[in-house]
Amino acid sequence: MENKSENKEVFKYNMSLYYQSAIIYFLVFVLYVAVRGQLSGGYFKLVFDSIIYFFILILIVAFVSIFYNLYLNKKLIIDDKTISFEDRSRTRNYEIDDIVFMRITKERQYFNNSAFKLVRIKFKRRRGLLIIRPCDYENEKELASKLLSLKEKIENKNV
Repeated sequence: MENKSENKEVFKYNMSLYYQSAIIYFLVFVLYVAVRGQLSGGYFKLVFDSIIYFFILILIVAFVSIFYNLYLNKKLIIDDKTISFEDRSRTRNYEIDDIVFMRITKERQYFNNSAFKLVRIKFKRRRGLLIIRPCDYENEKELASKLLSLKEKIENKNV
């Protein structure tokens, strides 16, 4: 079911944290191997210990999580009538007309950065709240402004 809307905006899931953590894990692994290894007779001999195996396990988990999230290809799609969460296997659609209320809050009171905002949405036909973190998606400022304009539209409709 495709939405043929002119005002459709697609926000891809932000993978930069996964990339950065994998790079840092790899650099720490290389540094540890360089410090732990032995250079003798022009050859570098690697001494295997439990910490190296632990680093290898962490690197495997980091790269598996990167490839898994690349495979899922998560997206948040906002158009005139729906908010959709889409990945490779399923699409969850929420009608904008079914929104009861929408709150934009901060996770912590002492942060002033917009990256820590949470958007909580209550729908008529959904038991719990739908929580969206704009910092989890690319173009977070654009997503936050889109959600803010959506909130104003809903408040004007409910009044």
